[in-house]
Amino acid sequence: MTPLLIPVTFLLLIACLVLWRVQVGFKRQAYIRAFQFPPGLFDQLRKQHPALTQKECQLVAQGLRQFFLVYLRSGRKPVSMPSQAAEDLWHAFILYAQHYQAFCQRAFGRFLHHTPAVVLGGAAAGNVGLRRCWWYPCREENINPRAPAAPSIVVATFLAAASMSAPTASAMGRRR
Repeated sequence: MTPLLIPVTFLLLIACLVLWRVQVGFKRQAYIRAFQFPPGLFDQLRKQHPALTQKECQLVAQGLRQFFLVYLRSGRKPVSMPSQAAEDLWHAFILYAQHYQAFCQRAFGRFLHHTPAVVLGGAAAGNVGLRRCWWYPCREENINPRAPAAPSIVVATFLAAASMSAPTASAMGRRR
């Protein structure tokens, strides 16, 4: 009976670690979804995009939250930002250094550095990060990312807030 006890104990330990990681992931996702951006952040966004209404600023914020969720769910792999307005909100948020640091620690367990596309070089050229930003929200919303009937909420949010054209299914649906 003793020889069997060690493997069973080891398997139980592995199962507990997996369940703990899943629980941490769910808590981090809930935190990102419920996060309230610091006061004054939308004022910074409106300096760059003066035509945005309060409701449109909220849409941009929702798009940024979705971007953060994609980053978390992708295993913290590089993700490209498909919206200039959401990118500008992210830049403004980074300048609220203490708020951003605390957010990153609780949401990701570490600081999320901003890496401009020009620095990514070949990785950006393949649009792998942009495809992740398409793929994960589609999966979350039960949309076939290879043949969507409609854009996911994150893409629709980015389109509404930034007046961008939708990525094509053929460009975004390929997985690498």
